[in-house]
Amino acid sequence: MVNLAFASKSPSADRAGIAKYKRQCQEVKKYVIKSRFKLDCYNNYHHYNANAWKSYSKASAKKSGTVKIASYNMLHPGSQRSIFKDLKLLAKVINKWDVLVGLELLPIVGRDLENNKRVLKYLGSSKGKSAASLYRAPGYVNILNELRKLDKSWALILSPRGDAAKSGQVDEHVGFFYRAKKVKPIINEHCNEYKTSGSGTAFACFPNFRKAFMGRETTHVFSRRPFLASFESGNFTFSLLGSHTIFGSPKDKATMRKILKSAFNVSTYTNLGTGVTKETYARFAEAAVTLEFMENLRYYYKEQDIIFAADFNLTPKVKFWNEILENFPGGKLYQNEASTVTLLRSDKGRLTKGLSSSYDHFVLDPSETKECIGKSGKARVGRFNTYTGNTWKYIESNYIIRKKNTMSQSSTAKTKKTKRISEFKRYLKSLKTIKNGKIQWDDYQYEARVKAYESRLFSSQLKNATYYKVQQELLSDHMPITIYCSTK
Repeated sequence: MVNLAFASKSPSADRAGIAKYKRQCQEVKKYVIKSRFKLDCYNNYHHYNANAWKSYSKASAKKSGTVKIASYNMLHPGSQRSIFKDLKLLAKVINKWDVLVGLELLPIVGRDLENNKRVLKYLGSSKGKSAASLYRAPGYVNILNELRKLDKSWALILSPRGDAAKSGQVDEHVGFFYRAKKVKPIINEHCNEYKTSGSGTAFACFPNFRKAFMGRETTHVFSRRPFLASFESGNFTFSLLGSHTIFGSPKDKATMRKILKSAFNVSTYTNLGTGVTKETYARFAEAAVTLEFMENLRYYYKEQDIIFAADFNLTPKVKFWNEILENFPGGKLYQNEASTVTLLRSDKGRLTKGLSSSYDHFVLDPSETKECIGKSGKARVGRFNTYTGNTWKYIESNYIIRKKNTMSQSSTAKTKKTKRISEFKRYLKSLKTIKNGKIQWDDYQYEARVKAYESRLFSSQLKNATYYKVQQELLSDHMPITIYCSTK
């Protein structure tokens, strides 16, 4: 059976998806954002705090000397899977940079989507006006709200629709959070050439992976398409491509052949280089076609400073990387430190330090993007370790109930648990929804949610198998990766 997620990227299906999420954007604008800041719901991107660019100063950006860029897989903020995220902490982490490529951002889903449908229906009744405040925002808006408490100039450019890796899975958006007083979106020539009506200024878009630009159809290679945007900070102008590459490669032969033929002109993954497997061939296919797109972008539009930031679900050690990097001549893979979070305290007798695989990387051409290369000749890249510094101090102070480096409860465990659980209960009891034609408390799985909160944030700390789960629950199962570039 053909994997429907790969087959659903036809122009008509794409237009339908864009229209669907544009409606959701317009609802968020009407019921959540209101007049607090400008929100543009375009066909090629959604722009939150769209007037923030007025605070941008090229002179100040240039004087600062450095623009700090990060990429972060944020593990579905806004879903029930991530209901326990500490958004204030997440915002403090993001606030360390000037631009952040946000991955795994979700539209309004699950219980919140059900609530919003009931609210919209109720608003159509004669007594419905009082329910407008019950409309719930997507996770990325809640993150932006927390960021703007730290710096009013934070804004967000979001992909116009989500994509799912498999049919039936939740759609994911890519977004660019940017500090507008330091960074300004600029027109991307590729987006400008292929924009349609209702697209707005061509700051961002899905890349054109169709025959018109690539010479052959390659859209179906992707489970979740990369998203493209261009920015300026001081004298540095650059384009960012953000992507969350598929993890589970399709196993049905028809889809497999179609992907391999488009990406590599082969019929089976065994014809590819060393290290490509049945599990990884589709990940490499997405990366290879994106790199080819980057070269086309550079050739046709003379764009030199292109940075590909992604959760590739691929380690840097596989030799096949050398072959696909030839699609973007001069391109190199950067950031090889482990950046995914493991739950295990120890694995086969070895302490994990809470880290697992190295899946998050940047690709750029150091001969072109010299601004991101230090005096030593090395790219200024790294991984931000959320187990250290002020981030960990905050987690330790507010959530850690175990004694240091043990699985025994500390003397302050009961006090911390009681305080946090009481706060969570108050939050749940503040939720309202429409039931039986009336505004009522949303008691959906109240007891189960409280129990899960205690288990996933606190009891989990005292078991080897879930020792670092608190980190995943509060922030993500990934850590941000970073690259610093000169603005002079």
